[in-house]
Amino acid sequence: MVRVDAFPDRELLGVIDFVAYKADPATKTFHVKVIVDNPGHDIRPGMIARVAFLRRVIPDALAAPIFSIVDKGGERILFVEKDGVVQARTISIGAIEGDKVQITKGVQPGDNLIVTGQTEVEEGMKVQAQ
Repeated sequence: MVRVDAFPDRELLGVIDFVAYKADPATKTFHVKVIVDNPGHDIRPGMIARVAFLRRVIPDALAAPIFSIVDKGGERILFVEKDGVVQARTISIGAIEGDKVQITKGVQPGDNLIVTGQTEVEEGMKVQAQ
């Protein structure tokens, strides 16, 4: 996604053509070339543009707050509530983005994650979902 400062309401799609191997030592930035369509020749040399890189898309990913994961002896656990009872689920994780983590194994869409007090509960405890 490319936005040229001169056209703040316009979003353009671009393709990365080149990324410098080393950062500029003065600015600590990398030189990047992005190719965008410019059929009206509105974008001119010297204009400043800002680029947001899309690193990857994981379709249908299941994510949970990273803080909801509990480490039990090296095992990653998420606690879920089912019918008022706590269940511990051993999980596998994938990509981490900010405060969210992809869950690749162990929970299903629609499971009620316990995200408050998860360090205080144990398998089989009765809880009331709020």
